Amino acid sequence: MSENKFEEVKIFIYAKKNNTFLTVTDMTGAQRVFSSSGGLYTKTGREKKSQKIALVGWEKMIQNLLDKKITKVSIYFRNVGGVYSKQKTLALKTLLKNLPTHHFTIGEIVCNTPVAHGEIRKKGGRRGRRV
Repeated sequence: MSENKFEEVKIFIYAKKNNTFLTVTDMTGAQRVFSSSGGLYTKTGREKKSQKIALVGWEKMIQNLLDKKITKVSIYFRNVGGVYSKQKTLALKTLLKNLPTHHFTIGEIVCNTPVAHGEIRKKGGRRGRRV
């Protein structure tokens, strides 16, 4: 069996208001190759959402993929969406600007942000959350 187990992988980026999650799986999605979140690289919770911390995780992921001799990647990103904000967070914008085009062949870039269709309401009801 060859030493290089994976040739092509999927990179999933889930950007929330307070954190950014990176997950790398094989093409079937069954086996996780790498996983990271903002909380792994900072001591305080308020820094998890920053662009700098997202880039630290991104660089670790790229180094991990280069060590495993992976050549092709497909990138899937999503925001919270639905009734909440569909705009890209600052950390996600930074990661998409720093795509590793000189290291890898990029297969596809897909936005998986959920979009609300029809009538949908935020939780909390008409009078809002009562404390």
